[in-house]
Amino acid sequence: MAGKNQTSTAAIDSVLADFGRRTDGPKPPNDAPRRARQPRKKRTPQNATSHLDQLFLQLFPADLCQQLQVITAGLAGCNLDSLEANRMIVDKVNRILRGTDLCLISEDGTPVRLRLVKPARSKKGYFQLRSADAYQNTVYSGAQFPPVRIAEKP
Repeated sequence: MAGKNQTSTAAIDSVLADFGRRTDGPKPPNDAPRRARQPRKKRTPQNATSHLDQLFLQLFPADLCQQLQVITAGLAGCNLDSLEANRMIVDKVNRILRGTDLCLISEDGTPVRLRLVKPARSKKGYFQLRSADAYQNTVYSGAQFPPVRIAEKP
């Protein structure tokens, strides 16, 4: 997973560098010798739009739903070694879902939200699926990652 984050950060850095900004490294101190300014690339709306399209496709590929479905299917029935590791998985899945038009569907077809709770009887925490409607009923609660499907929001 760390490789994916580094790739996304590298993609953002390259797009910003192409657009005239640098995100890496500290700024030189005030007493550093001044260099002659190099002319910047002219910023145009078409240039910015193409860079934005490129970044969007790198962050949200066309087959994102299928990729996330494969990942969640691989996690089903698993429980990692610690509460922090389980929380990291839940947080990453939820961040991806919030950034897209995707949602989780339980085995019985109910749209749900994924949570991790820490009851006193469990050191690793429990995964919980709660219905995404106003009533927030618990659909699943257990130590293993629940089987879910990924679908586009209605």
